[in-house]
Amino acid sequence: MKKIIIVFAVIVLSIISCLGIKNVTFAHQSACGVAGFNDPLVCGYGKGANEVALENRVRNILNAVYLWIGIIAVIVIVIGGIFYMISAGDTNKIAGAKNAIMYAIIGLVVALAAFAITNLVIGALDGQAPAGGGGGSGQNTVPATPRPSTEEQWQISAVSLSKRTLVMDIGDTETLKTEVYPKNAVDTSITWSSDNEKVATVDQGGKIMAKSSGKATISATSRNGVADKALVTVNDPAKKEESGTGTPSTPSTPSTPSNPSGSTKVTLTVGSTSILDEHTTTAKVTGNSGVVRWSSSNNAVMTVNSNGVVTGKKPGTATLTAKTLDAKSNSVALTKKITVREIKILWVGNSKTYVEDIDKKAAEMLKGRGYSVNTTRVTKGGKSLKWNYTNQGTNIKKYYDYVVLQERTGSAKSESQFYDGAFKIAKAVKAKNSDVKVYVRKVWHLSDSSTSTRDTVNKIATNVARKIALNAGVFSDTTDDGDALYKLKASGRKAFKDERHQSKMGAYTAAACIVSKMFKIDPTTITYIPGNFSSSEKNSLSALKSIAKEECYN
Repeated sequence: MKKIIIVFAVIVLSIISCLGIKNVTFAHQSACGVAGFNDPLVCGYGKGANEVALENRVRNILNAVYLWIGIIAVIVIVIGGIFYMISAGDTNKIAGAKNAIMYAIIGLVVALAAFAITNLVIGALDGQAPAGGGGGSGQNTVPATPRPSTEEQWQISAVSLSKRTLVMDIGDTETLKTEVYPKNAVDTSITWSSDNEKVATVDQGGKIMAKSSGKATISATSRNGVADKALVTVNDPAKKEESGTGTPSTPSTPSTPSNPSGSTKVTLTVGSTSILDEHTTTAKVTGNSGVVRWSSSNNAVMTVNSNGVVTGKKPGTATLTAKTLDAKSNSVALTKKITVREIKILWVGNSKTYVEDIDKKAAEMLKGRGYSVNTTRVTKGGKSLKWNYTNQGTNIKKYYDYVVLQERTGSAKSESQFYDGAFKIAKAVKAKNSDVKVYVRKVWHLSDSSTSTRDTVNKIATNVARKIALNAGVFSDTTDDGDALYKLKASGRKAFKDERHQSKMGAYTAAACIVSKMFKIDPTTITYIPGNFSSSEKNSLSALKSIAKEECYN
C-alpha cells in the first residue's frame, strides 16, 4: 500500500508540474514574439482568444486531477479505517492501516498545496503585472490590456500623418497629428523622430521646432514598425526669397529712398514680386517712424490693405507704393513692381467621356470666383499615367502651378504602376516650378461598389501622394471626390450614367471637391453653372454642395 501511494503521488506531482506550470506558461508565451505580440509579464499585453481557450483546457484538466486525488484520498482513508477496525489487535494490520491513512492524508495535503501553487501561478499570468512589461511594485499594478479576438486587430497596419510636407521659418513650431489603422489596435503608441535635428526637432507629442535652414524628415513610427513621414523645409527669414505659389521670382531687393538727406535708412521689402491671381503676398517697411500709407497704381490688377497685404486680382503689372516718414520727418515714397499671373493647371489621365470635362467645370467654378485660370488636359482615354508621360511629354514638361493626376481604372489598383507614372510627371513639372502642388485623385467607380475595393484604391492613392511628397520633394495630397461620388450615389441621386461614366451631377460634385481642396474654397459658396441640367438635377444642387463640403473641404 505504501509503495502504491508513493508511486501515485509521484505521478500526480509530475502531471501537475507538466500541465499546471509548463502548459500555462506556454499558453501565455506562445504568441509573444511569434508575430510581434506581447504578454503581461513578458511583453506587456493580455491574452488572445487561442491563449484563453488553451488555458481553460488546462484548468479543466487540473480540476479533474485534483478532484480525483481528493476522492482517492478519502477512499484510502476510509479503507484504512476499516482495516484498523477489523485488525483484531494484529499489530501488523494496525500499522498497515495507520500508514495507509497517514499517506492518504499526506497525498491530500500535497494535492491541496499543488492546487494552491498552480492557481497562484495562473493568477499571476492572468495579468497582475503592470501592463507595459515585467517589473514595478504590486501597489502600482494595473490590469493587463485584453487582446482583441481577431489577429487583424493585434497590430497597427497603417499610420497616417495630418500633413506630409511642411514649409517653416526658423523658430516656428507646428504640431502634427496621427491616425492609426485599425483604430482598435491594442497598442496605438507612436514614436517620433527627426533624421536631421540640426534643422528640425520633434517631441513625443508630434510638436516640430524649426531650428535652422535646410530639410529634415519627421517620422511617426508604431511599435511594430509601421511609419509615416513628413518632409519639413525650414527657411531663414533673413535670407528667404519667397516665391509665392508660382514661378520662381527674382529676389525681392529692398527699395530705398533716392535722397534720404542723412535720415535713417527706410526700406521696403515684398515677400514676392510675382504672385498668382487671387493669391497674396506681404510687404513691409522698416526704419520708419510714422504711419505707412499703402496704395496700388492699378486696383484692377492688385490691391493692398493697411497692413501691407497685397492681393492679385487679374494678370498684369502694377506698382505698389508705400509712403511714410523717416526718422527726421522726411517724406519717403517707396515703390515696387508687382506682377500678377494667371494660374496654370495640368490635368493628366482624365478621359473626357469618363469625367464629363471635369477640368472645364473646375475652371468655370474658379473663374466664377474671380480667378484667372489656364488649364491643360493631357489624356487619352484608357491610357495610364506612365503612357501619358511617355507620349504626351511635350505638354507635360512645362511650367504649371497645380497638377491633378488620375490613374486609369486597372492601374489604380497597382500601387507600383500608379506611383511610377505619377512620380515621373511630378519630377518633370518640378524641373520647371519647384513650388508646384500635386494632387492625386481618389476615384471611385460604380463598378467598384464594394467597400473593400474602394478602401484599397483610396489607400493606394494616399500612398502614392505620400511617396511623391517624400521622393520628388514637392507638395502632394489627395482629392477625395471619389468618396463624394459614392455618397452622392448612396443618397439616391444620379451620380453615374452607367458603371464607369459620371453623370453631369457627378462631374460637378467631383469638380467642386477638387476646387475646394486645392484652393480652400467652401463648396457651398461656389457658383455652379448647371448647363442643361434637368429640373430634378437642379433641385439637387444644394445637396450636391453639402456632400462636396463634407467630403472634401478642409
